[in-house]
Amino acid sequence: MDDHIRPHHMIAIVAENGVDAISPAFDQRFGVRRITLLSPQPLLPRARDLAAIVRNAGKGCEVDGLLSAWRPQALLGQLQAVLQQRHDEPWLINLSGANPALAALLYQLASQQQIPAFVIEPETDKAVWLIRPPSDPSRAETVEVADQIGLRQYFASCGYELLHASATLKQRNFRAERTAKFLADIALHQPRTLQHLNRAGAELDPQLRSFVHFDADDLRSLDFLVELGFLHWHHHDRVQFSSGEARNFLCGGWLELYVFATLAELAQTLPVQDAAMGLTVRTRQQAASEFDVVFMANNHLYLIECKSRAPRRNNGIGMDTLFKLGSLADQQGLNSHAMLVTLTPPTPAEAQRARSQQIELIAGKGLGELGERLHDWICGGPAAGSGI
Repeated sequence: MDDHIRPHHMIAIVAENGVDAISPAFDQRFGVRRITLLSPQPLLPRARDLAAIVRNAGKGCEVDGLLSAWRPQALLGQLQAVLQQRHDEPWLINLSGANPALAALLYQLASQQQIPAFVIEPETDKAVWLIRPPSDPSRAETVEVADQIGLRQYFASCGYELLHASATLKQRNFRAERTAKFLADIALHQPRTLQHLNRAGAELDPQLRSFVHFDADDLRSLDFLVELGFLHWHHHDRVQFSSGEARNFLCGGWLELYVFATLAELAQTLPVQDAAMGLTVRTRQQAASEFDVVFMANNHLYLIECKSRAPRRNNGIGMDTLFKLGSLADQQGLNSHAMLVTLTPPTPAEAQRARSQQIELIAGKGLGELGERLHDWICGGPAAGSGI
C-alpha cells in the first residue's frame, strides 16, 4: 500500500468473542491509527475492554453503540453519519463479526464510496479483501494478519485480569524441563516405575520419607532424580523427597511442564505468539480461574489441561474432567480451542464425548507423539478428539 493514501481509520464490529475487530490494528501493513468500534448494546462492556487494549497500544479508539443490529433503515442512517464525520485519515472497513444485515449495509456503503473493506476468515486468521485498496501493489486477495495479540490482551478482551504465570516463553526453568522429559520417558517405557513413585508420594512420614519399597529396576531408573537432588535413598530401597515442592513435581506436576516445554520448542518455528504455564486470571467479580498451559496462535486462544493420574475408580479419565474442560474453554467469551493430555487411556464413551465437545485428546502412549500432535493442532491438522 502507498503510505500517502493508505487507509488509517478502521470501522470494526464488536462480536461476542475473538479479537478480529482489533487485530489488524496491530499489523503495520494495515496502517490503522484509529478505530471506531460499532457495538450491539449488550456487548458494550466488551467493546470498552477492546477499546482499552487499542488505546494502551498507543492508538485512538472510540465506541459507538448500534441503535439496532437488525433494522436496516436505522442502521443505514447511523452508518452514514459515522462515515460523514470529518477525519484526517481515510476509512477502512472490517466486516468481521457483523450480522448479515449490518454486513450488507456496510458493504453497500463501502462500494458506493470506494472504501477498502475486508473480512477475517476465523480459522486461518487471514484478511480476505472484499474491496481491495486501490494503492495495494500486490493485488493479493488475502493477507495473513500478523500475530501480535498476547495472552494478557486476549484475556483483557474477555474481561479478565491476568494475575500470575509460573512460566512463560521468556521465563523457563531448563533444569526442571530436562527432568520433566526424563519422567515422560519413564511414563512411556516404564509406567510401573512411575506408578511406584506416585504411590511413594502418597505414603510419606513427616520427613517426606516413603514407606514404599522399590525393586532393582526402579532403583536404576530413578538414580537420575537422585543425582539431580529431587530424591534421596534411605534404607537402600525407599525414597525420601527433598521437599514438598519436589514431591508435587515428581508425582504429577512434571506433565504440565513437559507439555509446556514441548510447546516452547515448537514456538521457534510455528506461529505461537505467546504461551504460559500455570496461568491464573480473575474476572471483575473476583472469580479466579487457573489454566495448566495456555497459548496464542494465529490470534486464537488454546487451552491445555494436564492429568497425570486417573480418577479414583477402575478406568478412564472421568466424564467430569471433559465437562469441566469444555466449560472452561467457553466461559465468558474465551472461545478457545481445548486439549486434554492424560496418562490414562479414555473409555470409548469418553473418547466419543471428547470428539463431540471438540476437545483434542492425547492419552496414554499418545504422549510419545505430543510434538507432532501439537504441530497438527496448531496448523489445523486432524479433527479434534481424534488420533488417541
